[in-house]
This record gives sequence, structure tokens and C-alpha cells, in this order.
Amino acid sequence: MFKVSIPSIASYTKRDVLSVIARLYDPLGLIGPVISKAKIFLQKLWLRKLNWEECLPEAIASDWLNFVSSLKALEELKIDRYLLTDSYEKLMLLGYADASESAYGAVVYMHCTKED
Repeated sequence: MFKVSIPSIASYTKRDVLSVIARLYDPLGLIGPVISKAKIFLQKLWLRKLNWEECLPEAIASDWLNFVSSLKALEELKIDRYLLTDSYEKLMLLGYADASESAYGAVVYMHCTKED
């Protein structure tokens, strides 16, 4: 479902990190947690006051390389989109939200109970 094409780079800069994040196109928010993790990483780079062309320090470069290598797993992710059955007794919408200092998120699930 998701196509991930990240160029292999020996040493990443802050500009490269932003470029990788921009490639993670997800208009429905299905991989929101993955994108949030990348954006939190970018925030750490801003806090370190790295320039755009400065290579990532070794202490955090390995974390970024691990993240980038794990992105290939997104290509195996499949999410069914069919929501309703032909006949159902009860339809419920369940909403959840949560937040922290780093990020926030919300989701609404649709639950259908099918007739026997």
C-alpha cells in the first residue's frame, strides 16, 4: 500500500532528514505514528542548533539510520478499507485522543455488529 523510496546516504544532514520526512506522504494519517517519530527526531536536531548542511552527530546518526532502515517495513503494511456490512444491527463510533509534550493524536473507529 505504501511505497517507500529513500536514497541511501552515508551521512545525513538536517536537510536530508527533512527530505526523508517529506517523502512520507500519508493524506489519511494511517502511518501518523511513524511520521510523528520522524518529526520528533527533527525537533531534536533543532534543539541542538544544527545547520542545514551539518552532518548529524554520531550519537544520533545511528538512531536516524535505524529509523530509515525500518521504513521498508511500511511496504508490507496493508489496511482494509471496507467499513460496513450489508446488514447490521448496531453501528458505533468510538473516539480516542491522547497527547504528550512531544505529540498528540486522535482516532475514530467504526464498529458494526452484524446480524446473525
